[in-house]
Amino acid sequence: MIREESLLVNKNHFAADLERCIDKVKADFRKRHNIPEKGTCIFVAPGNEIKETEFCMENIRKGVKEFLLKYSSPTSLSPKAPPLDNYTTIISVHKGSEGEKYVR
Repeated sequence: MIREESLLVNKNHFAADLERCIDKVKADFRKRHNIPEKGTCIFVAPGNEIKETEFCMENIRKGVKEFLLKYSSPTSLSPKAPPLDNYTTIISVHKGSEGEKYVR
């Protein structure tokens, strides 16, 4: 069972319960943010303190850029590569934190 701040699972069969809850959270998130089910999400959490966010964001920017160049069309070498608009990058920071201010 999923609650706002907790997840209740059966101690003997928690894997199936957990998987079901993860699928529900994913579906709700995708629906709320208009991300297609077949779309690829790149999720990053650069931290909430200014120093860790400064350090992480430059590396994240480079990594995501290289990933998209390699795995999306038209720059991918794969003929099956999905178009760039098939990818969504999600940057997770606490609201009101120094990290959020830096990212914005």
